[in-house]
Amino acid sequence: MDCFTCERNISAYIDDELTGETRVEMESHLASCAACRQEYETDLTLWEAARQLPAEAAPDSLWPAIESQVETRAGGTSTDDLALIVRGLAEEVRDLKHTVHMLRQDLELTRRPESEQESDRIPTYQRLRIWRETPGRTEAAS
Repeated sequence: MDCFTCERNISAYIDDELTGETRVEMESHLASCAACRQEYETDLTLWEAARQLPAEAAPDSLWPAIESQVETRAGGTSTDDLALIVRGLAEEVRDLKHTVHMLRQDLELTRRPESEQESDRIPTYQRLRIWRETPGRTEAAS
């Protein structure tokens, strides 16, 4: 497991939501990586502090007041419309995180044997369409 995956799974690990195999990988990574272990310990401390806070019921008038403010500021956009927008943005963020993760993995891959020519070592991220079509890029692409 790499640090990026470990950090993404810390909350699920704390909440005991990981499968057995992923949990074992997390524990192994946390045992060997001081930076991730520090992140885990910080998150665990925050979660424990949050769990000790008293739970108070929200007043019945809270949601109607929020809904009224949202509709007023959104210029007629309903809360259902806003929920769809938030879901769409969340999906875009998830896709972006996945792309960043994949690019990081590509950058961490071992290089090809030295016997191959330097021009044959084009990282996967440079072969992506968006990389090739970005104005000003002069790097070679396959």
